Amino acid sequence: MKTKILYIFLLVILFTTNSKTAGSMEHGQDKIITDCSYTLSEALTGKEIPDEIKINLRLVDVVYYSFDNRLHAGQLVVHKDLVSDIKIIFIHRIN
Repeated sequence: MKTKILYIFLLVILFTTNSKTAGSMEHGQDKIITDCSYTLSEALTGKEIPDEIKINLRLVDVVYYSFDNRLHAGQLVVHKDLVSDIKIIFIHRIN
């Protein structure tokens, strides 16, 4: 479990320094700021990740309140076993 958490942490750090802006959309009365809109292939391009790790990675779209107190849409690259947990966490945080 500690290894999975470490992978998530490292991948989030890698991808937050490489965001491409994709625009915004509406969520109720809040305007959602889209921080990135990658495919998994785009997100992993240029990263040296061993194949035995890469085959287990999935891209998860999330919506969250950022440090600017505004609603953002972003993405996380996580281990495939954590996808449903990540979705549940982010759904509960917004609702």
